[in-house]
Amino acid sequence: MSETRPLKETHVRNVRVFISSPGDMVLERDLVVKICQDIEQDLGNILGFRIDPIRWETHANSAVAERSQEAITKQIGRYDIYLGIMGYYFGSATGKFASGTEEEFNDALIGHQTKSVPKMVQFYFSDAAIRPDELDNNQYAKVKQFKREVGAAGVFYRNFQDLPKLEVLIRQALLNDIHSILSISCDDVPEATSEGPVYSELKPYSHLKNLEELLVNDHEVAVQLLARSAVEYIEVYVSDLSETTAKLVKFTKAMTDAGKEAEAAKKNPQKAKYLLKKVNAVFDSMESFIDHVFQIVQPLEDNFGRSLSSFQRAASIQRLLADDYDTFIKPVIEALDQLRGQIEQSSTASRRTSSTFPPIEALGARWEVNRKILAAVLEDFADFQDRMVSSIDTVKGIVSESKP
Repeated sequence: MSETRPLKETHVRNVRVFISSPGDMVLERDLVVKICQDIEQDLGNILGFRIDPIRWETHANSAVAERSQEAITKQIGRYDIYLGIMGYYFGSATGKFASGTEEEFNDALIGHQTKSVPKMVQFYFSDAAIRPDELDNNQYAKVKQFKREVGAAGVFYRNFQDLPKLEVLIRQALLNDIHSILSISCDDVPEATSEGPVYSELKPYSHLKNLEELLVNDHEVAVQLLARSAVEYIEVYVSDLSETTAKLVKFTKAMTDAGKEAEAAKKNPQKAKYLLKKVNAVFDSMESFIDHVFQIVQPLEDNFGRSLSSFQRAASIQRLLADDYDTFIKPVIEALDQLRGQIEQSSTASRRTSSTFPPIEALGARWEVNRKILAAVLEDFADFQDRMVSSIDTVKGIVSESKP
């Protein structure tokens, strides 16, 4: 068992994180709140802090002001970290700026540069795929201009393509910023209560008060719980991925068998009746696989994100408390490498298979429609898996850094 450091027994620092974005970033805003809750319950008692995620939805009431944005700004008050997120929608004019997010960013940047309030400024831009008919060119032009302005202002922004990647980036950035903030004198900051929420993995069992207390006070147990949860999520992900691969193999076999029957029917027309049966099997396998991919992508992304989140959380606690971080992290890296290899193989197979479906006029419109759909679905599935690989590489880079 590794030797751990005692918990910090000083006053509790309240870290306020202001989440700024246009209204289309609902899922992303909710994700930031979850990350804040995770970090607080993982490290809050150890380092003596709480996180208050600030959103206009929860921290601003109806009020009278010259401008509605001004009413929100006054009620939000001071905060330690500005965290901006933007996709392809820029927002509506406030009477002073072209959007509320732009005004909030400008206020944060000026405050940071002149008063060091907020102490930290972060920004994230979405690169997620979007259909042309969903894109407002006028709004997107404003987003691109704003992105250039953010970079020109000296803010190192990050891009993300999906929620798992965004979670990895924001979690690490908040961890770094909170460590920096806690190293600064905080005599003028009010204390906060140290009571934190129960671990999300145990929410269905929140009545188990003794276990909850154990997790709050014994962070080695918390690390093991998070590591175990990460492995379980990976196992579910791999199982779903294996099922998807099996369906693809079944369809490929059905298509190969149909091809053989077609050649046989050319030589012996009496065998045409067998060809029809094989062709119907191809259609059934093809349509079954397409339906399966439609249904499985979201669970795959959810379990993948949870596994990376749990790994990253466990590493953040272990890095802070224990002296054997390198020993702890070695099997984590091995597990991530194994997962990465499986995803890469599946991606390669999907992309290779997507280009193997030739037009077959004799099979009619049903084949042609499904052929086009399947080719597109397999390319999208391969792209999805490539994004997962990118997120794994990011997490590996973060957790494999030697302990300072």
